[in-house]
Amino acid sequence: VSLCCSRSQPKGIIRGSLISMAQRDKMQNSIEPKYLYGGAAGAAFLNALGHTWRIKYRGYSAVRKVRERGHRPIYSLWHGRLFPPAYTHRRRRITMMRSEHGDGEFIAQIIRFLGYRSIRGSSTRGWIRAAKKLINAAKHSDLGITPDGPNGPAEVLQAGAIYIAMKSG
Repeated sequence: VSLCCSRSQPKGIIRGSLISMAQRDKMQNSIEPKYLYGGAAGAAFLNALGHTWRIKYRGYSAVRKVRERGHRPIYSLWHGRLFPPAYTHRRRRITMMRSEHGDGEFIAQIIRFLGYRSIRGSSTRGWIRAAKKLINAAKHSDLGITPDGPNGPAEVLQAGAIYIAMKSG
């Protein structure tokens, strides 16, 4: 099921970013330039590519029902299908778990420029700590998780996704 979102948001990566100038300055001082510039380039590429897509939204009524009950949705994405939702759900302040490896930092910078938040952790390292942070973030943010894990098997639900959904309410 693909979830609905509005395209009426302002266009542009930096203009729609939720990062303040002070946060951006702090971030630039603590992140290696290759990740920072690579993330900006990756976000710009995804934004440009996404503007060429013909998008059909379905399933928004399910999200609306979750919100009417006073809960926040958890968007569940298979690892191999991250690009379209990263574009369609940008600037919604969704919190996602990302890897602690270098590739995770690159992805974190891409999604940060698109308006997402990230928490470091993976199914192999830092999982318990990251799961607790995600559960806490669910109080004020929608969540995005990849339930199949980076090491596979691909498109097979792992227990961590169910645990986070149960504990976050």
